Amino acid sequence: MNFLLFSLTFLQVLTNIVGSALVKISLYNKKLSNLSDFIKIIVDFYFLTGLLLIVVGFVFTAYILHKINLSVYQPISSGLSFIVTILISYFFLKEAISWNIIVGIFLIFTGIFFISFFKSN
Repeated sequence: MNFLLFSLTFLQVLTNIVGSALVKISLYNKKLSNLSDFIKIIVDFYFLTGLLLIVVGFVFTAYILHKINLSVYQPISSGLSFIVTILISYFFLKEAISWNIIVGIFLIFTGIFFISFFKSN
């Protein structure tokens, strides 16, 4: 995987995670007991921005999959998703990070390195 495709994969992950976080934020303290409640949520700024970012992430995914094998892309994307989710949760949602998670992140980085640089396209 070359630098451009790796960068696009990172952007794809980032847009999907941030988009999902914005959708989650739009749902805080909201009830979904009827159609009116649902319509209020789907016209919310955070919800619409999150949805837009998720669509942008899908466009990145389609382009990347056009260029490389799924067997290379998916493990890298999944590993980066895990790492980005933890970092966003830590810095923006103030969630704790344990030593197990730190060791796991290191192992994921190691796996991403091997898949990125040693798997044939």
